[in-house]
Amino acid sequence: MCVCVCVCVCVQNKKQRQIVREAVLRMKDVGQMLQEIEDVERQELETLGQTQFNEKGLEEKKIKLHASIHRVARYYVSLLGGVLLCESTGWRATM
Repeated sequence: MCVCVCVCVCVQNKKQRQIVREAVLRMKDVGQMLQEIEDVERQELETLGQTQFNEKGLEEKKIKLHASIHRVARYYVSLLGGVLLCESTGWRATM
């Protein structure tokens, strides 16, 4: 009996975490994230040759923004239930 209750609670928690993650993805603005990537790239060019710590921080921020954009794209592809192919970049997302 104890095992059954524990499994049910774990499944319920997993579903709730998934719902929260989907809500966060829906709230993200891809246009704003792309603008932030452009700003980071502009900063990288402006600070070329300066401290290495600044460059590393900017690179990490850009990587995180790219990952967020890919998570949002995968979420919407999963809603479509198919394959999304971006003609301009050749990027392909499948579910």
